[in-house]
Amino acid sequence: MKILYVTNLRLPTEKAHGKQIMETCNAMAGQGVDMTLLIPRRVNPLKENAFSFYGLQPSFSIRKVFCVDLLFLPFLKKFFFGLENSSFTISSFLNVFLGSGRQYEIIYTRDLAVAFFLSWLKPVVYEIHNLPDNPGFFSRWAWQRARHIIVISLGLRGDLVGFGVDADKIILARDAVDLKKFDINISREDARKRLDMGFEERVVLYTGHLFPWKGADLLAETAYLLPEAQLYFVGGSEEDIKKFRKKYKADNVHIIGYRPADEVPVWLKAADLLVLPNRGQYKISSRYTSPLKLFEYMASGTPIVAAGLSSIREIVSEGEALFFRDGDVASLAEVLSKTFSGQIDLKSRAEKAKIKAGEFTWNKRAQIILNSIKP
Repeated sequence: MKILYVTNLRLPTEKAHGKQIMETCNAMAGQGVDMTLLIPRRVNPLKENAFSFYGLQPSFSIRKVFCVDLLFLPFLKKFFFGLENSSFTISSFLNVFLGSGRQYEIIYTRDLAVAFFLSWLKPVVYEIHNLPDNPGFFSRWAWQRARHIIVISLGLRGDLVGFGVDADKIILARDAVDLKKFDINISREDARKRLDMGFEERVVLYTGHLFPWKGADLLAETAYLLPEAQLYFVGGSEEDIKKFRKKYKADNVHIIGYRPADEVPVWLKAADLLVLPNRGQYKISSRYTSPLKLFEYMASGTPIVAAGLSSIREIVSEGEALFFRDGDVASLAEVLSKTFSGQIDLKSRAEKAKIKAGEFTWNKRAQIILNSIKP
């Protein structure tokens, strides 16, 4: 099978979707697919090779096509994004219609414009991670024309069916983890030594971006309720990190910022608790997400405290994680405090979560998708 994955992506990128796309392409290539990733030629402050950035071996091709990229300018962001997206969609259409893209059997994408326009040329597999509240013409036609739709959560599948999409064309393939990268052989003490952290600290860790729906601010707000805990935040864009540091200045809040991919597993091992504080008032958080960090947390073997949302509970249960009331700072602080006092069995939950992570590998995800889309 020859698949062309077409997506409007600055690569490499600090954002999670870049990792998800690279891991998906790598896993499909590992299943014997002739895989090519087609992306725009963008201005990128990250100069590292994409494969080394994500800790992958070059298992598939990456090709770049023209786009009008003025997004580095500090003004007219919405206009320039529209211009960049439109020009990339035209370039990718021409590549498939007239260029080397003609040789591929299937177009795979996460982009609405690509799914709509390229479906007139080739069979399209459309992977969806979010839905509009009121889908318009392009969304509905893209769903109708797609040969298959990949979703990462039950909430996405249910809402698509509610919008009239044929349930038989929807494939559930949750996000995943590379077990070898996160189940590393290092003790908590050695991990803390490597990261220059105190051995006696009670370390509570959040990894990932600082977007409002992800709820990192909720954990930061527990700082004054939990003076005995040291709260660490690893990840985020430069702009969001600056805002976060300005707002949260407690002595026990440590905003580390972005760290290389191969260092993140060490942070997970160094922590006493890993927190997934998604906010339920955002539909992408409560129903649609399949958080990469959750699978990474599970694979690390470190205990997990998570918001009690349906998107998270469809992956882990009370047997593998501790839950708090989403959006409730006091509830989160109470659960964290109980873990410090030894009232809750953390070890068995962490062990069960680690075993369950084996169900969610990138290779297994690729098998689910390929078995469903093959001619």
